[in-house]
Amino acid sequence: MFRPVLPDPAWGPRPLSYIVLCLLGAGLKAARFCIGPKMGTKLFLCVACCLLWAGHLEAEITQSPRHIITETGEKVTLRCHQTYNYEYMYWYRQDPGQGLQLIHYSYTVGNTAKGDVSDGYSVSRSNKTDFPLTLESATRSQTAVYFCATSDNTVLQGHLLSAHKV
Repeated sequence: MFRPVLPDPAWGPRPLSYIVLCLLGAGLKAARFCIGPKMGTKLFLCVACCLLWAGHLEAEITQSPRHIITETGEKVTLRCHQTYNYEYMYWYRQDPGQGLQLIHYSYTVGNTAKGDVSDGYSVSRSNKTDFPLTLESATRSQTAVYFCATSDNTVLQGHLLSAHKV
């Protein structure tokens, strides 16, 4: 059963409420470590950890619109926005029953490269946080689920070699 650790009134008035809430989110052991009669350096470390933890939770990647239905031949732009401040951004598509396929990626502002299925798509990267994908003239073959991703580094693309017994 979860029981919050409450400050001892003998410690005197302290601005602990926001720290207690943060620490309870980080776990009961952290709360017991940080809140005690000799808080000093422990309190500083715990507040620093909470701020780092909270900052990490605020970072996100968003795509818009969430859903779109369009007519063939229409120009459509899908937006991707990230708050991670990462250099690499990617657009993938997933056709029904298939795996992800790389459309385009960007390795820094102003630099983009084509992926495996880039025909009919264009991208731009004018700042670090946004990477829009444009379907120049929507076709039925472009009906898919689209995913935007970001990372702070990249790995070399691998290829699966399959061997069959003859």
